[in-house]
Amino acid sequence: MGESFAKFKRRFVLRAALKSVAGGVSFGLAAVGALLLALKLTAVPLAAGWYVLVGFGAALLAGGGLFLLLRPTDGEVARRLDEEFALGERVRTALAYRDREGTIVEMQRRDAEERVSALPRPKLRISHMWQYAVAAVLALSLALTGILIPAKQALAAEKKPADPFNLQELEELIANVKSSNLSEPLILSTTEELEALGETLNAPLSAAEREAAVQRTIAGVDGILSDTGSAGALAYALRTAGFSELSKAVQSGLDAYRSKLLLEYRYAKEFYTGRVSYVSQAMEEPMATLRALYAEGQDVPAKLREAAAIGVALEAAGVREDDPLYLALGTLGNALFGLASSSEETLQTEIDGAFRRFNMSASLALADQSYVLAMNKFICNRLRVIFGLPVPEDPMEPGGEGGEGGGGPAGKDPDENHSGGYGQGGTKFGSDDEIYDPKEGAYVKYGEILAEYNAIVQELLRSGKLTSEQAELVQNYFDMLYGGIKEE
Repeated sequence: MGESFAKFKRRFVLRAALKSVAGGVSFGLAAVGALLLALKLTAVPLAAGWYVLVGFGAALLAGGGLFLLLRPTDGEVARRLDEEFALGERVRTALAYRDREGTIVEMQRRDAEERVSALPRPKLRISHMWQYAVAAVLALSLALTGILIPAKQALAAEKKPADPFNLQELEELIANVKSSNLSEPLILSTTEELEALGETLNAPLSAAEREAAVQRTIAGVDGILSDTGSAGALAYALRTAGFSELSKAVQSGLDAYRSKLLLEYRYAKEFYTGRVSYVSQAMEEPMATLRALYAEGQDVPAKLREAAAIGVALEAAGVREDDPLYLALGTLGNALFGLASSSEETLQTEIDGAFRRFNMSASLALADQSYVLAMNKFICNRLRVIFGLPVPEDPMEPGGEGGEGGGGPAGKDPDENHSGGYGQGGTKFGSDDEIYDPKEGAYVKYGEILAEYNAIVQELLRSGKLTSEQAELVQNYFDMLYGGIKEE
């Protein structure tokens, strides 16, 4: 085809290009508007350059794709000329036979070229213009909406420091930790976590940032206080070695702190005062189950010989050999194994004595470990209460008010004997008597210093400096203090 056909084709290509540009720009504006709306409504920040890049990329992809779709071929141009100017099929026929030779073909081609040359100069007309106009208006409206709508964070509450009242309560919590009976290293590490939280909360923060800071501190405190003792490792080693009931007794004693709600510091102090009794009572049920394994009618000698493996299990725990709980468990294992050759007449009495001594020494060993966990629970719960976070429920807490009234372990009603431990109503404790304490320079109830005295005595008994008769006399005395004198 000649130059006239080429002019018409260029005009049709330009028309397709303009449509593609209009469509691409509309799509790019729509993409930017949609992105702005989505990010602003979800409070996700994005640099302005990214919007330009997204809009340009979307326009380029959409416009390029549309041009590839609309760009006319020679056949499409020939069809349009024939249809728009009523040329029959002259142009299409000439195009179809443009590579043929012959008189008739030459005459037909010449006629088609003359007809196209005689056509008026092609005008630039864009069909379906209203569709592109509507698309452009909608895209521009979406883009303007995305630009003008305020971001979600602009509507949110302004960042501000924590409430001074909350910070004052945090200072009181730090004072509680410093005055607690935790060891100095634990006090130092815990107060550092809490003081760091106070510094963080003094800065302007959003509610979400403040909650995240409190949660990090709770996790930090829990990491410091949740695994500082030997009980967990020893209970696991015993359970792995097959001494599941003994393991349960140790774990129950360690979990004695869970009998209190521990939302206020006075409850943690009460737990510390009666911690030995709390632990001892928590161990009663698993110890009774354990004792039943050695009752008459069982193959008691065989069970006693198996106790030799307790020492092997303890060694696998990786706990220091001078750890009080390690020593208590090792002493029980040795005592039970040594009773395998005892006479049947005295066997059950001697087994009772071995378990009674273990309960006392294990209670002493577990008391401080359980107290550390009690403080951990109190501090974490107190942080949640101060800053309005939900306090997780503990299924072992009695009636949802485990700390009220200084109650003992779940399901047990304490009497008024707070000084020497919590009894069951039918027991009198020698520790109700007062004794002069040279450290305090005043008379105190014996129960308040009984644990300290007993720890010294147990160390003396382990040293072997006492004769067997003296050791038995001293042990019976402390058994009586802890076990009580039954009323007739």
